[in-house]
Amino acid sequence: MYLDVLEISDIGVKGDSEVEIGDYKVYLTGVRKGRAEYGVGLFIRNTIARNIVSVRHLNERMMWVDLIVGGIRTQIVSVYSPCEGAVEDEVDKFYESLSDIVVRVNSKDRIVLMGDFNARVGNRTEGYERVTGKCGEYMEPNRNGKRLLVFCTSMVLTVTNASFKDKAIHRYTWEARGTR
Repeated sequence: MYLDVLEISDIGVKGDSEVEIGDYKVYLTGVRKGRAEYGVGLFIRNTIARNIVSVRHLNERMMWVDLIVGGIRTQIVSVYSPCEGAVEDEVDKFYESLSDIVVRVNSKDRIVLMGDFNARVGNRTEGYERVTGKCGEYMEPNRNGKRLLVFCTSMVLTVTNASFKDKAIHRYTWEARGTR
């Protein structure tokens, strides 16, 4: 099985780079100066990468590529959101930057947000039925999850990872000391 697009986040890189690794063009963005804490990137299969129109490295938490897929302009955004419990101002800045990207996308075009939103939307999402499914973890959304649901509602986007039936163990991506 081969992936056409793979998003990576929390990779601790400095600066922006574009390299070729095997069958993939790899685009990375990280901190401009100081300690490399975050960082995001996209691996895009070469057969698709030749359709890239532009690459934009915003900051160590966000970058995107514009490409043409099946005749439709598509923007793929790589994100790494502040963690649950982060300073509210930092989370606000993240979502302001993300909003600036999303609102600029032409209504005829597609946008795909990929990455780590550090959010748990759960499956108890009354009022957000148009945004997400009922196949998430058996829990209420956490603070970041609520923030993501509100954002997606305002931007008419869908959280897809809670829309497909998975085994319970596949509904989360991290576990340590009994916490998921």
